[in-house]
Formats: sequence, structure tokens, C-alpha cells
Amino acid sequence: MAAFVAGLLLVARAFGLGPLLRLLVLLFALEWNEPAFADAGVGNVGRLQVGLLGVCFALLGWRARAGPALLGAVLAAVVLFKPTLALVPLWLVLLWLVRGRFRDLALAVAGGAVAAALAIAFAARVGFPWGMWERWLAAAAAMPEAAISFELGNLSLARAVGAALGMDMALPVGVALSALVVILLVRSGPGPDEEHLVLALGAVASLLAARLVWIHYYVLALPAVLACLRAAARPAASWVSLAALALFAVRPLFTVMGRVDLTLEAVLLGAAAVALFAATSWGIGGPRPSSRASIPSKLEATG
Repeated sequence: MAAFVAGLLLVARAFGLGPLLRLLVLLFALEWNEPAFADAGVGNVGRLQVGLLGVCFALLGWRARAGPALLGAVLAAVVLFKPTLALVPLWLVLLWLVRGRFRDLALAVAGGAVAAALAIAFAARVGFPWGMWERWLAAAAAMPEAAISFELGNLSLARAVGAALGMDMALPVGVALSALVVILLVRSGPGPDEEHLVLALGAVASLLAARLVWIHYYVLALPAVLACLRAAARPAASWVSLAALALFAVRPLFTVMGRVDLTLEAVLLGAAAVALFAATSWGIGGPRPSSRASIPSKLEATG
């Protein structure tokens, strides 16, 4: 839980949110966020992933020469720890390629390679040799479809669409979203928050492109929530963020209904993730916001 709180605060700081907004987001995350409750209930690592993402956001704001190398090392640890966030480093690489930041890219790749080698060597020393990695990957690839069905709680949008179309949609969705990110970066000029936005976008996209998405995975959408609450966000993005927060708080609704409806839960959380992806994407490739005050700036002014 400490890593979760620290991660959210680091992401909020990276996006320039004021003290009042940080407090309100923390209050929501700890009191009304159903994905966080689920993560705590099953003892999973989603909240720790948010903490690691917070470190990545902090390193992006650190302008030391070794910053990209350390960022690459942390991102390698993030992916090795749980590969669900593989789109995050991939999209950061795409950003650096589009912007011609080859030095940062080289340093990050070097840092990631060193960190990965050290992690694998350490794992081998404590009883997880290379052959076991291969067996683990083979077992994951061979996981039967019935083991990750919707009825068991798999809320994957890619899997639902694939079931309707009769094909595996995880890879096509991942490729399509990656192509969209490249298009947005190419058509827009460099922005002050674009690295942070790409990190947040990659985290929420991991919910859209994965074959397996339990409810506790949705804690990874919170960086996108914070991205849409930054002062530079368009007012529409701020409203999307607030709506997503409401959709993540499904427990009061089910309390009123007297039962948990898995289909309704999938629709609400999926809609929130899609809306956050669209709003965060608009922050990268859309026109710059006007001089009108955003919801967060008004809130900070009244606070």
C-alpha cells in the first residue's frame, strides 16, 4: 500500500497537480477505487506496479545525464516483474525515435539491458535458472482458454472483441494502438508533458490490448486519470477523468443492486479505460488547449 500511495503522489507531482487535487485523488484511491480493493483482496501486485510507474515518472523529470539509463533499468525491472506493462517502454522508445532522441534511447536500452542481465543472474542464483524462464513462457503461452474465461472474471476487451469476431485480437489491438501513438506523435510537435503522457497512455493501453485483465489490473489506469487532471488538460479531458473515477467506484452501485453483475462491471470499467485512453491520446496529438481554465485549475483556485 505504501508503494501505491507513493506512486500516485509521484505521478501527480509529475503532472503538476496541486496539494488539494493530490489529496482528493488519494482519498478516492484508498476509499472508493474497486480495482485497488480487489488488488488488496487477492494480494496481487498492481499497487506495486503503480509504485514502480511512479519512479519512472520521477526519473523522467530528472535531467541528469544518467537519467535515461536509470529509467531504462527501472522499466526493465517493471517488465520483468510483470510483462503486462510491456507497452510502456515500447511506446517511450517510439517517442524517442520520432523525436530523434537517439542518445536518450541508447542510454535507456543500455540501462535496461544491464538491469535485465543482473535480474536474470540474480534469479538464477536463488533457484530460477534460464531453463525455468523458458518453461514459464511456454506454460503461459499454452494456458487454456477456459482458464481465463469471462465467467471467471477476465474483463479483457481484446478477448471479448476477439470472441465476437472469432479471432485473437490481442496482437492486432496492440499493433493498432502503437501505430496510433506514432501517428499522434508525428502530427504533433514536441510538448512539455509528452513523455509523461506516453507513460500514462501505455499503462492504460495495457488494459485494452491484453488477453487477460482481472479487475485489479485497472489500478494501472490511474496515471491516465492524473494526466487528464493536469492544468494543461482540456476541460473535456478533466470531465472524462472524473467520470472514470465514478465508474471505478462500482461497489456502491452493486450494494444498491444487492448483487455483483460481472457484465455491468466489465462495461463500466472498460468504458472508463477506453475514455481515458482517448482523452490522454488527445492530450498528445490534439490541438493545444485554449486559455479557458480547466476543472483542476478552478478547483485549486477555490481551494
